[in-house]
Amino acid sequence: MNISAMIWRYVKLNVVLGVLLTAGAGSSWAAETYSFGVLNQQSPAATAALWNPILQYLQTKTGIAFKLRMGTTVQETDAMTARGEFDFLYSNHNFDPRYAQARYIPLAQWGGHPLVGQIVVNADSPIKTLADLEGKTVAFPSKDAFVAYQATMPALKQAHVTVNQVFGANQRGTAVMLQTNRADAASLNKLFSDQFQADNKIRFRVLYESAPWPNIPVQAHPRVPKPDADAVQKALVGMTTDPEGRALLKTLGIPGFLTVKDADYEATRRLYQEEL
Repeated sequence: MNISAMIWRYVKLNVVLGVLLTAGAGSSWAAETYSFGVLNQQSPAATAALWNPILQYLQTKTGIAFKLRMGTTVQETDAMTARGEFDFLYSNHNFDPRYAQARYIPLAQWGGHPLVGQIVVNADSPIKTLADLEGKTVAFPSKDAFVAYQATMPALKQAHVTVNQVFGANQRGTAVMLQTNRADAASLNKLFSDQFQADNKIRFRVLYESAPWPNIPVQAHPRVPKPDADAVQKALVGMTTDPEGRALLKTLGIPGFLTVKDADYEATRRLYQEEL
């Protein structure tokens, strides 16, 4: 990801661990500010570098103020999600029945490409097939991960392969475990894997690739007034046609957002219900 000086200015202004990693206590900020929860895919600094500029853009376009929040771990963020502690949320873990109690409403999904899970090895690995992973160490972000665990583990199960599961806490940590040979293979989001390989000038070889799934959505808690939720949806989807929005998307190196509805995630819910 190309992170400009402007983005790092946001990081310096906003990445304060006491604010960003607000775990547990309190379900919302001041009435005029909405909490915006983000799934732990990257480090807090990288998360803030991506999302704080987007939240600032949304504030400019909607007049609504936002504060980025996440737990210190993906499990903590998922627990906060289940308790409905975020007013807005970027995650798909709430489609897991364990975290679905708050009934978040999908507004807009990350655009560009669907989610695809992969099981990959280093390019020079002697491992050629899933069967070769029998007894080997495979890294995953977490057991809560959708596309990098729930969507890839069935392939190992169907191949009757038993692996030693280790967890990298997020996508980057998982990729680094493979890169540094602390795991024989890794299960990753294809989009992240492609970017990681380009950034680090390395190459992974794909053993398995899942079917495509709807990408991660931005969602609103039911307590958020509909006019505010609608304004956020409109601003996100409109980024690709708004000159300021297009400029920000280009700076961040991301594709923008597409409108979605709750029914688009029924298959995601069903997969989360399967026993692995």
